[in-house]
Amino acid sequence: MKRLIVLGDSFSAPPKLGDDYEPWYLQTAKHLGFNCENHSMIGVSQDWCFWMLAKLLKTLTPDDQILIVLTHPGRFWFFDDKPQMTN
Repeated sequence: MKRLIVLGDSFSAPPKLGDDYEPWYLQTAKHLGFNCENHSMIGVSQDWCFWMLAKLLKTLTPDDQILIVLTHPGRFWFFDDKPQMTN
């Protein structure tokens, strides 16, 4: 099945537990008839997003769509095991 692959920071990160709304990226995937794979995380930098995209490249098919939600360019990925600690 076609996938909408989402990468980004808090603007595309999954909602907190207990929030009962359907996020915009799930609504978009549903409207397009795609399965949604969200790899976003609060606080991450652009370099982390593109590192994650590089990891996913081998799994992509021609039917997949990629949505990258850019964050502030001043964020940098300093700690390998803590990508959310950028500032």
